[in-house]
Amino acid sequence: MMNSGTPNFDFGYLHDHSRLTAYRQKPVDIGWFTETGRTPRLNLNGFWHFEIDPYDSGLRGEWFRERNNSDSSVGPPDCDFDAWDEVTVPGCWNIQRTDLKYYEGTAWYVRDFMVEEKRNGYIYPVAFGGTSGETIVFVNGEFCGYNDIPGAPFAADATDLLREGKNRIAVWVTNRRHEDGVPGEFYDWFNYGGIFRSVGLHRVPDVYIRRWKLSLGEHQCPELEISLNREIDLNGVVSVGNRKFPFRTDKKGTHTAVLDWSPELWHPDSPKLYDVKIVIGSDEISDRIGFRNIEADETGIRINGRRIVLKGLAVHEDHPETGRALTTEQRRLMLKDAVSMNANALRLAHYPHDGETARLADEAGILLWEEIPVYWHLDFANSETRRKARRLMKSLILRDENRASVILWSIGNENPDSDSRLSFMTNLADLCRSMDKTRLVTAACLVDVSSYRITDRLADVVDVVSVNEYYGWYYPGLERVGEIVRSRSDKPVMISEFGAGATYRAENGPAEPWSEEYQAEFYENQFRALSGISNLTGYFPWVLYDFPSPRRLNAHQRGFNRKGLITHNRLHRKKACETIRKWYESITG
Repeated sequence: MMNSGTPNFDFGYLHDHSRLTAYRQKPVDIGWFTETGRTPRLNLNGFWHFEIDPYDSGLRGEWFRERNNSDSSVGPPDCDFDAWDEVTVPGCWNIQRTDLKYYEGTAWYVRDFMVEEKRNGYIYPVAFGGTSGETIVFVNGEFCGYNDIPGAPFAADATDLLREGKNRIAVWVTNRRHEDGVPGEFYDWFNYGGIFRSVGLHRVPDVYIRRWKLSLGEHQCPELEISLNREIDLNGVVSVGNRKFPFRTDKKGTHTAVLDWSPELWHPDSPKLYDVKIVIGSDEISDRIGFRNIEADETGIRINGRRIVLKGLAVHEDHPETGRALTTEQRRLMLKDAVSMNANALRLAHYPHDGETARLADEAGILLWEEIPVYWHLDFANSETRRKARRLMKSLILRDENRASVILWSIGNENPDSDSRLSFMTNLADLCRSMDKTRLVTAACLVDVSSYRITDRLADVVDVVSVNEYYGWYYPGLERVGEIVRSRSDKPVMISEFGAGATYRAENGPAEPWSEEYQAEFYENQFRALSGISNLTGYFPWVLYDFPSPRRLNAHQRGFNRKGLITHNRLHRKKACETIRKWYESITG
């Protein structure tokens, strides 16, 4: 029995589910702050205090408000951020703590940072390159922002919450899967958790560049598009290389103009980049970009008027040492491994990869297919699912629309053809074209396996028809695979996935399933069956590296998709690497 002097604790908060609902009603505006071309005022990467919260007690108990430990009238607090162990951001908790390898739930990240001077007339966004799922940001004990899209860059406005001197940021993040999510509840890759992209505090003037795009126009001259966050006319100047072009926004805070200049064009054979600086009012953007155009018709894809065959590889954002938080050197090695097989393109499957990959691809001359995880079956009739897909597509375009390497926006992969799905995907294609007329739209469509035809209605919607086919691995009939491409002669067609599994074996052996010899022979037969087809404009073997997938549990895979051409640890190149290298070497155009 309690003593009469003991406080009467109220545990009602433990049953209060309303707080998360309230945060969900206040998502950040994906387009309000574009990080592209900006360097954070304060880099918030590094060590953060961390702990999981499987019961979601932290939101109910408002841990972020941090009750004073010395206030004995209400009893001891349930958490102490400063007593928690530390992990590194960017990072994945599945890698950093072995006991959390398969953890799916929520966790907290907390760290302090200093603001030496807080200037009036400036805005202070905290920008996240991407997290594993729903994310809530608190600054100095107050709600700062909510984002619900896995992998999407977003920013939370901390202007009114910051103070000069010491500040504290607390982040609630989850990797829980949702039926109405994008991706949905079921997919074929590993569900990493955490803040796996960079975090930084920016400082921008209260009149700033909300969006900018500099791309090659129809007359081979650069076209500049600027929009400010306010309706105001201001003078500005854009510098490209050693050339300066003054401009002035209109009263709506926008400006569109053709720059009277013909740049040297970017191409995989010669990836020319220019230093760009845009100054308007007190705001400034700096970047390094290339200029190129791309178009497609029934004869194929052309870059700068020259037909090109995409000699590609598909790749997941996954590394045994870092999960999805790849380092710069790990990304450079990925591009180097692709080039070693004479590849000129990468399909970044099946979700947005870190924006650094596109910047490195700009430098290396590697073409990119970027996509969002509208993967397998989603709840296509659900308006919430549609909202999330549009939000993710919009964020990807805003982030990478100035990257010359990015030539394809992909709106999905292997979805069953239904009326609701067709409407859903058409809506996404329309969004891509309304935001960006300088790139092509594609999707990995389904094949009618028995008839060897592309009957997927989505093929009528996209600019480039792509198909995943596994004849010779999951089903027989490899010799007729060319009929698939020929069944759609009105558009360029790409093989977006094809491949066979192989486990590492140092010694030569018979070409039997799961052997390296079988995998190499599989690719030889595929290339032979696909040769000589005029509208076949791209190949994307599946996949560059083995990668973990908990649904792959046969004796050969043991939790991994083993279709990689290189082992997950990057230490062994399978025999099919040489097969692909020789085939790509033989392709001209």
